[in-house]
Amino acid sequence: MNIKFNGQNFPFNFLQEVYGLSEHELAEYEQQFGEKDVKATLFYYIYTLPERTYQMIFKRYEDKETLKNISKEFNCSSELVRQILEKGNRLMRQRVPFEVLLKGLYITNQEKEQKEKEQNIALGKAEVFAEIKNNGLKYALEQHQNAYLKLPLADLDLSVRSFNCLRRAGIINIEDLTQMNAEQLGSVRNLGRKGYNEVIAKLHEVGLDIRKETL
Repeated sequence: MNIKFNGQNFPFNFLQEVYGLSEHELAEYEQQFGEKDVKATLFYYIYTLPERTYQMIFKRYEDKETLKNISKEFNCSSELVRQILEKGNRLMRQRVPFEVLLKGLYITNQEKEQKEKEQNIALGKAEVFAEIKNNGLKYALEQHQNAYLKLPLADLDLSVRSFNCLRRAGIINIEDLTQMNAEQLGSVRNLGRKGYNEVIAKLHEVGLDIRKETL
């Protein structure tokens, strides 16, 4: 079996080979999570494989070595290298279904975003107090809400399920949510009543809401 890299570098060539992802899907995950976070998450799972297996995986997919060169380094046949790689890929699929890997990516991404948010909140508090002092409470609250509208959907800290449902529905930022009415939000596929209530509660936490009138 000849591995086709399709111009992708590690770790995306490995994801393509193991999980059969399309180039379009790979491009989306690369844009959403970034190469660094995908690598970090993938390394965690690859290192659970036998030592020789993960060493060969890195040689093949990260260094893009040929089977022949890998066989020389490990003092074995090219056919054995091919078998070990195939078994390693199969073990990855069995031990780490793509849904599990994706959840790990979301957790890594959310942890990073939470740290950034905490830093931004500290800076934001100082700005809000300055606005209140200079222009009054009402004006400060309006400015705060307007700023929130431009933030990405991830900043609402929704559950993974609700976040995925909304992203699949084309919701990119918080303002997109506030432009929906109850019927539109309730019709988002797989969101359900629990997810609907969660979204409303999260919007209320920052002083926002969905549209009350029917569009």
